[in-house]
Amino acid sequence: TECTLEVMCVNGVPAWASSTRLSHPMLTVRAMPGLQWSITLPRDGDEPGDKLVRQMGFAALRALGMDSGIASIGWFRQPDGTAVVADVAARPPGKHAFSLMAHSHGADLYRAWANAVVNGVFSPIPRLFASGVAFLRGQGEGDVVAGVEGWEAVRDALGDLVVEAVIPMPGQARAAGPEGEGYVVVRHEETAAVDAALERIRNGVKVTMGRR
Repeated sequence: TECTLEVMCVNGVPAWASSTRLSHPMLTVRAMPGLQWSITLPRDGDEPGDKLVRQMGFAALRALGMDSGIASIGWFRQPDGTAVVADVAARPPGKHAFSLMAHSHGADLYRAWANAVVNGVFSPIPRLFASGVAFLRGQGEGDVVAGVEGWEAVRDALGDLVVEAVIPMPGQARAAGPEGEGYVVVRHEETAAVDAALERIRNGVKVTMGRR
């Protein structure tokens, strides 16, 4: 299982952390252009980043000289349960993961990040929700979106769980990256409800590609 650990540090001291997990490893996503995948930011009690993972991440940041700011750590949970840190970057996670942090905490994480860097202050932010994003990726040959099937039914079924959506439009060019032509963000108090909603989106919405 591929995961991330985001850590906010103030003067080299970890002040806050959260962890996400991916539905599919990125190597698989990149190898399968039509695969629709998702990222989940669980509630605190459901986080994949346990105490040991956080200790590993914090130790990596200390070794690399992290000062004030946010870092994103990529790691894997292996089949035997052990965790392995894959990469450490002194930067925020991708834009969608950062957006999930804001949705889950009901807070402006950009402002909190700036306050940690400029003023050396970070106030604890409770996590009120689990959230997740499902990426809509074009299937089939072609360089533009030909159509989208199933979105209306999925949207009606999920209702208020959907808090943000960018649905591909016919004629839209094929995306170059793994995040695809569109996405849907969901939020709920229970992690299981978010995971179920993401699976429904991945399986229920189909983006077909065609030629100009």
